[in-house]
Amino acid sequence: MFAEHVEAGLINPLTVEWVQPSGLAANSRTSKLIQLIDERLALKHRAPP
Repeated sequence: MFAEHVEAGLINPLTVEWVQPSGLAANSRTSKLIQLIDERLALKHRAPP
């Protein structure tokens, strides 16, 4: 079902990105990691590879 939705253009394919601990977003007050980073708008403005 997921693959069919990607092929139909209903959703974007899943992307997993490995980063160093320094590349993770954290709360500046508590230093806890931010669990979800919504980059949908950032992806629209990113230059293609």
